[in-house]
Amino acid sequence: MMSVKKSSSWARAKYAFVLPVAAVAVAAFARPEVASISQEIGAVSVEDLTAAVDKVTEKVSNLPSPEAKITDANPKDTIYQVVDEAPEFPGGTQALMQFLARNVKYPVEAQKAGKQGRVILQFVVAETGKIVNPVVIRSVDPLLDAEALRVVHSMGDWKPGILKGKAVKTRMTLPVTYTLQGSAVRPEPGENDIVVVGYAPAKTDDEVFMVVEEQPQFPGGMSAMMQYLSSNVKYPEQAAKEGKGGRVVVQFVIDKDGSIIEPRVARGVDPAIDAEALRVVAAMPKWKPGIQKGQPVKVRFTLPVLFNAQKDGETAPLVPGTSRIKVEPSDAQTVMVSGTVTDAKTNTPIVGAAIVIVGTTEGTITDTKGNFKISADKGMSVTVSYLDYKPYTLKVAGITTAEISLSK
Repeated sequence: MMSVKKSSSWARAKYAFVLPVAAVAVAAFARPEVASISQEIGAVSVEDLTAAVDKVTEKVSNLPSPEAKITDANPKDTIYQVVDEAPEFPGGTQALMQFLARNVKYPVEAQKAGKQGRVILQFVVAETGKIVNPVVIRSVDPLLDAEALRVVHSMGDWKPGILKGKAVKTRMTLPVTYTLQGSAVRPEPGENDIVVVGYAPAKTDDEVFMVVEEQPQFPGGMSAMMQYLSSNVKYPEQAAKEGKGGRVVVQFVIDKDGSIIEPRVARGVDPAIDAEALRVVAAMPKWKPGIQKGQPVKVRFTLPVLFNAQKDGETAPLVPGTSRIKVEPSDAQTVMVSGTVTDAKTNTPIVGAAIVIVGTTEGTITDTKGNFKISADKGMSVTVSYLDYKPYTLKVAGITTAEISLSK
């Protein structure tokens, strides 16, 4: 039979006294200084617990408290995040804001590059109040980072942080938000951020339009332009002798002041012929510029220049198509040729199609409704062409009204 020895009333009283103290000791067992104490308690019998309690109480009471980091015996390099009295810029927070507003600059190059964002710095206010070890912990751009660091370095001495009556090293955080006025997207500053405002780079406004509300116009209109080309284009002699010819497509931009810029050959025929077409286009007088929303803008323009080296007595072959031609007899040698030019597939007007009298540089182009009108001598041919479309040629026999459909 198992027997149990009863505890005396004194032993039970000792348990009641010891347990609360033991609980306090266990709470501290994670600290190295307590490890040896726990071993001593484990080696003591219940009967000798009173003596052990006295010993443990004495040792626990002599342990250094967690707050002892500010005593003279602690290392001087301890840096605090929270103190009783935070460091203070001379004159207080308002003075700090004024200092930063006067001294932080938005680097011009960063503004031009459209750089903006939130730079976060940290620095230490030493026991003497001096600023030490400023660093960028969140970067945006090297120029913006460097400017924020420069200003922090230039700060004078602060009133140091105080913990339990002693000046201590304290770590500070300073967020600086750079934002560009006029930018479509701007960073959202924090509640305590220093905000530096710059200006977004001005738009260069170099957009080149294809279609505008008011199209550019050669001085005097399209007929004047055709007259200019007729008077100025010189057929390269060698190309004419070799029978070289065709349609050179020239593209150029009419600048906001009407100047001709960026002329280029979009489709060439022969180096000499291409060069002549470019020369004549580049030498054009200033146009009336294109207008969009009431402002002059750059507009890209396409101009076909026809070089047709026909031999005497030859005429350009007629190009079959679905076009309808109506001719009225006339006794006059010079008659009117008019009509519309449309896309054979979509039946929509073709704007800017070239109407040229074969063998000359006289011609015109279709307007915004695809209409054209030109005078030509009977017996001559008129060619209608536009970019990738197959050209259409008709023989002038009288007053002509044409509905011309071009296909690719």
